[in-house]
Amino acid sequence: MTRTLFIVLFWIALAIPLAAQKTAVLIGISKYPPQSGWRTINAHNDLVLIKNKLDNTSWDVKVLENEAATHQGIINLLDHIAKTASPGDTIFIHFSCHGQQMVPLKKDTNSEPDLLDEALVPYDAIKQWSSSYDGHNHLRDDELSVHINRIRNKVGASGFVIVALDACHSDSMERGDEDNSKNNLTILRGTSDIFGDPNIVDPLIKNRYKRDTSKITIDNNSNVVYISACQSHSENSEIVLNGKGYGSLSYSIANAINNCGLKNTTAFLDHIAFMMDSLVGERGQRPGIRASFIYTCPNFNNNEENKSTPDKTTNNELDHHTIYMLIAAFAILAILIWRIIKK
Repeated sequence: MTRTLFIVLFWIALAIPLAAQKTAVLIGISKYPPQSGWRTINAHNDLVLIKNKLDNTSWDVKVLENEAATHQGIINLLDHIAKTASPGDTIFIHFSCHGQQMVPLKKDTNSEPDLLDEALVPYDAIKQWSSSYDGHNHLRDDELSVHINRIRNKVGASGFVIVALDACHSDSMERGDEDNSKNNLTILRGTSDIFGDPNIVDPLIKNRYKRDTSKITIDNNSNVVYISACQSHSENSEIVLNGKGYGSLSYSIANAINNCGLKNTTAFLDHIAFMMDSLVGERGQRPGIRASFIYTCPNFNNNEENKSTPDKTTNNELDHHTIYMLIAAFAILAILIWRIIKK
């Protein structure tokens, strides 16, 4: 009887998969090198705020900050996540840093419809083009998407990937005000200077083609949602609460995690949208939300919620793969118990 019970437990252990993991990657740069040309921002406060909301949960939180958040440091961490992730995992990747638009590389055959690349600014990226710096340390959108897609491919159709970008130009942003020229109390996370072409003038920027980033292909990869701090017509400015500066998107995400968590993706995204509207809506700043599933932002004109249902479940607390494996485990258990009783 003991041997039979051991066999039963052995088969149950094989049939029930390990629980899907939840990993948060928080990347932030507050203080750039003086020679970089980038001003100090309050990214550290963002990371502390979000980490505190995740620490008492089942999330495995990894932080990469300041000197460690170089271009290669970020790539190494994203590669590590892609290698160690498993099917069904949920991956949350958050950036708090400067952002900048760039003239595409000549070797880039996949030209942007707006004729410009958007880029995040790692610790070792310089603001202005020079003979010694051609932009190789900027993290361009094309390069970032390659690494995100590798992670999506690894976690598979039962997984979920969230990418948050609390930076200027994070959703193909149009030209904004340069740093503090309008308001000395406002900190902007980016610049209106386009890297690589000092001859670009306002009319060329205003007449650029507009990118259609409303839909992301899913294929057999995981669902993914990109949450940007601002849309193409607005700038990303910090907020000050209780004497501390934060990115408005970071603060809204932390608030959403605290109030509704990530179990219901639509509720999570709606909460972020409404929170940002209350914080920076009067400045015309709205989050950009692009997803591989159907999602419509709330309508702020009449202040009524206009929520939609994703065309594929994004609640990975108990995904389809896990459910099927649990059913298989119980089926095996039932057969073994029936055979024991029959004997």
